Amino acid sequence: MKYIIRILPVLLCTFLFTTCDSEDRYVEEIQHEINFILPTTRSTQTGMFEVGDDIGVFAVERTNESQVGSIVNPKYVNLQYRYNGTQFVPVGQKVQYSGKKYDFYVYSPYNSTYTNIGQLSHSVSANQNKDNWESSDLCTAINTTGIATGNVQLDFAHKFATVKIIVDNDVKAVDLLQVQTLGLLSFATNQAHPQ
Repeated sequence: MKYIIRILPVLLCTFLFTTCDSEDRYVEEIQHEINFILPTTRSTQTGMFEVGDDIGVFAVERTNESQVGSIVNPKYVNLQYRYNGTQFVPVGQKVQYSGKKYDFYVYSPYNSTYTNIGQLSHSVSANQNKDNWESSDLCTAINTTGIATGNVQLDFAHKFATVKIIVDNDVKAVDLLQVQTLGLLSFATNQAHPQ
């Protein structure tokens, strides 16, 4: 019985130190989160991001803190983040704090096939109802301020043009000529070109 009484304080102290250690790690993880600040414009012409909208994130780790990282070999490739009404949250893997700074290359809407940051092939749907119209509107945001933790400001820019045609009831048909529905985007130049 004396043996059990002597071991009990030792076990209790071990439990307390272990609990404090895990709380410290939890607090440290929260302090090192990377969050994406919402832009004032949405990835489409309708206004703001809507619940369920996804973005794709490429994160390039800097090897030199004062220089923008090379996009040739990003640390994180095409991570999916979803808007939940107040912020973007990772759908799967998220950008992890490493003690180094990151540069971010972000696009909307998310496409799981985009793996090459230097060449994203984006197509516009032939059917331009509201859902297809929004999924056709490619936008990008680049932040190369070198962020290790905290908030990443994203300012999206449209990469394709939208043409809206309003016709009178007596018009039977409208033909649009030389419409490009497939384009290539390179984050190296942040330019989109017809494919």
